[in-house]
Amino acid sequence: MDFNSSDLPKMCFKSAPQLGMKNVPLDGRMLQVLISMDGKKTVEQIASEIGLPMIQFREILAKLWKEGLLQCLDQSGPLLDAAFFTNLKSALVRVVGPMGEILLQDVLSDMGLTRSKAPVTKAGELIERLSEQFPDPVMGNRFRQAMLKMIMER
Repeated sequence: MDFNSSDLPKMCFKSAPQLGMKNVPLDGRMLQVLISMDGKKTVEQIASEIGLPMIQFREILAKLWKEGLLQCLDQSGPLLDAAFFTNLKSALVRVVGPMGEILLQDVLSDMGLTRSKAPVTKAGELIERLSEQFPDPVMGNRFRQAMLKMIMER
């Protein structure tokens, strides 16, 4: 999950179900933020209500996310379809081999997404993050080009 994203202020989070099962030290601000995450108000609204600057709020969210205490609910708008992921996986496998599937799962997880809940607005970020994982920049560029071609043909 990229907590420096310009999309973050419009996103919604809620406490993760396993919250009661974790033994994580929380300071007062972290607890206040966690309690405020109701899945209805945006990050921007909650930061304003609490009176925290967005930069500080982002840091707290990142810590809570890292501990597995938050669940992202920002899946508004159209979602990427199965055909997109089939083509994405094929392009990855052509460039990096069978590790492409694992790489895709890892990057989706880092972004807080799944194949069934990935908004169209995150396609560019997903492709960019995947291309950054290649040890050879030429491979990353080849992958980006293949994805651009696929998107243009749709």
